Amino acid sequence: MKNFKFKSWDIKKKRWAYNDVLLDDEGCEHVLLQGVESDYLSFVNAITCIFSNKHDKSGREIFEYDILELDVTMKGDLKAMAIVYFDTELAMFRIYLSETEKQILDYLSKDLYAWNNKSIVVGNCFEDKSILSNGFLTFLNEHSLNAEK
Repeated sequence: MKNFKFKSWDIKKKRWAYNDVLLDDEGCEHVLLQGVESDYLSFVNAITCIFSNKHDKSGREIFEYDILELDVTMKGDLKAMAIVYFDTELAMFRIYLSETEKQILDYLSKDLYAWNNKSIVVGNCFEDKSILSNGFLTFLNEHSLNAEK
């Protein structure tokens, strides 16, 4: 059996829970809270992000819904922003380029494995929306990630 690493964004409390998130049979997230007197399960309104099993070029772990800055050219003089997501149809991690960058860089591979060592994690879709251009609004809306910046 394979162990999966993940983190979960608590929508109400605006904070991360790491590894102690459990999914019940209906797919609802529960966080194991470490209390003074006892450990207990608490239902949370959260979005769970799976670890991609990849690291950026500085060694930082890449999770679903992380924002990457891609080095598009060999010299590193052209950069693009992308969001990591899990494509359920292809069963693999991919990157989403903004609408503007898609038009210019559509020839680029959208598979995360092609970019992990050519990118840097610069944030995530929950805490760092302000660094995303409006070209990402479609993605944020489609993935119910609260598109307001």
